[in-house]
Amino acid sequence: MKPNRIAVVALFNESKIKAYFKDLNITLCKVPFKEQFENRFLIDTMPYHLTLTSGDIKEKNEVIKELDNQKFGEIKITINKLDILPGKNNSYVLVFNGLSNEKLNLIQHKIYNILKNSKYEPDLFKYHITIHISNNYEEILTIKKHIEKCFKPFTLKINKISLYKIWPPILEKEYLCIKNI
Repeated sequence: MKPNRIAVVALFNESKIKAYFKDLNITLCKVPFKEQFENRFLIDTMPYHLTLTSGDIKEKNEVIKELDNQKFGEIKITINKLDILPGKNNSYVLVFNGLSNEKLNLIQHKIYNILKNSKYEPDLFKYHITIHISNNYEEILTIKKHIEKCFKPFTLKINKISLYKIWPPILEKEYLCIKNI
């Protein structure tokens, strides 16, 4: 399968996220359900992330050009709750929700102006981190209840903005946080 889309994502240290799953006996998968995926679990190689936007791979060079001109300092985002969203092909998506963030919104607006994916319209989009996607609602509820036992809102420091070709994910380019902005 050849990637035909790109995604711009914000990355962070995953340890706070993974701590919620350490005692969970379910294999998690962040890859959406689509007919062409024979085994979603094998291509689930992207780190946990906040997707800023995605779009057609034909716009990759224009997105790179825009990202090459972006400078960003430390960005902190507060993760405030768990949610279940509808997914593709009758699936359910368990996510951590993040509060709006002005610095991320500025980056997202610049890329949105190129890709114009209405799903990621910056003024309406809610930042989230996908935890697991499943057709089994009971499985999603089990994971949610497991996490809720110890969940408290927390802050993540974004340290990279990355461009991936998807699916399967292939890292195209990374942009590191500049500490002195």
